[in-house]
Amino acid sequence: MQTDRFRRTVVLLAAAVATMAAGGGCERESERESAHAPVAAAGSPAASAGPAAPSATSAPRPGGHLFPMSMAPVLDDPQRDEWQRPDDVVGALSIRPGERIADVGCGTGYFTLRLLRATGATGHVVAVDVQQGMLDILERRLDADAKTRVTLRRNAPDRPLDRSDAVDLVLCANTLYEVGAADVAQFVQSMADGLAPGGRLAVVDWRPTQMRLGPPLEVRMTPARVRELALRAGLAPSQDVDLLPTHMFLVFTKPAGTSKLK
Repeated sequence: MQTDRFRRTVVLLAAAVATMAAGGGCERESERESAHAPVAAAGSPAASAGPAAPSATSAPRPGGHLFPMSMAPVLDDPQRDEWQRPDDVVGALSIRPGERIADVGCGTGYFTLRLLRATGATGHVVAVDVQQGMLDILERRLDADAKTRVTLRRNAPDRPLDRSDAVDLVLCANTLYEVGAADVAQFVQSMADGLAPGGRLAVVDWRPTQMRLGPPLEVRMTPARVRELALRAGLAPSQDVDLLPTHMFLVFTKPAGTSKLK
């Protein structure tokens, strides 16, 4: 039974990424519904307005792909845990109680709720996604307590965070390959800017090798490219976590005392 469910997940995920590769079902900025301003979940503390949300007339992002909203249920299929190992990913980040974390490219909240639990009773998570539909699904999953400690934000294509966010950790999982070539350098810079001094950026993304899961090879990033972008954004390499056969897991640190990144 578990094998059958795993095969079903593989088939559904393969269908989703095939749709992405073909361009069908991949929402472009110019095709998306009217933009919503970044919003905090009901009952959450006032948060920074954050970067401006994309407008309905924004230009398409060259090379950018978005996971189809029609396939959103695949993101929370329990069989995903077998290859994504989310609890191990969160555990490897050594999150401390009370930390403020950004989940960039949060989707339906697969990592968001795990990150929130790791921060304890006083932590906070900024859940960021470019698709309002994903945020709407996540908001419906939040209980009353979580709604006071999760901020939902719809971001601009190239700017998920702002300097005023000052988070301790950014997790960017399965997201960089979706960012268009024209936006990706600024996207990483924005995540770096959103870190507090001494904060960390963790990138978990598909390895550029042939496998039955994940997006087409031509849209995946190499670890060298991710390191190049992080270094350019003023971050220092911190850790290369050998955990997932399907994903790179790279951690970078913002130097302590950094007030402004060039």
